[in-house]
Amino acid sequence: MIDGKRRLGELTRVFPLPEILQIAELLLSEGLAEIVPSAASAAQRRAVANAAKPGVGDFPRARIFMVNTASHFVGVFASALIDRLERAESIADLASHRAEWRKAIAGSHAGSSQVESLAKDLDALLGR
Repeated sequence: MIDGKRRLGELTRVFPLPEILQIAELLLSEGLAEIVPSAASAAQRRAVANAAKPGVGDFPRARIFMVNTASHFVGVFASALIDRLERAESIADLASHRAEWRKAIAGSHAGSSQVESLAKDLDALLGR
């Protein structure tokens, strides 16, 4: 949730993708924002804590990346996928949606030419 009221996916529909992605990443990296689940479970707290460990993946950034690229390349047609990504509680949850995310990006005209590069970037964020 951003500002305690809106999910990141909602903001990507209002603001242009590159700008909101850069702003969210900057806020996260500077420690000025954090992804706070509505009902923080132990698994969610571990996922956030593990984000800084090399080889484990970067849960907050991976989720932002997946949500924003799906929103940008697929738009409203990715709303169900975006909702599932926003409810993800761990790197493993995000990774379980990787194939669906990739298929959605590849199925879009603009995304089809970039899907390999985007998938490589996502794999790095997932710690693969």
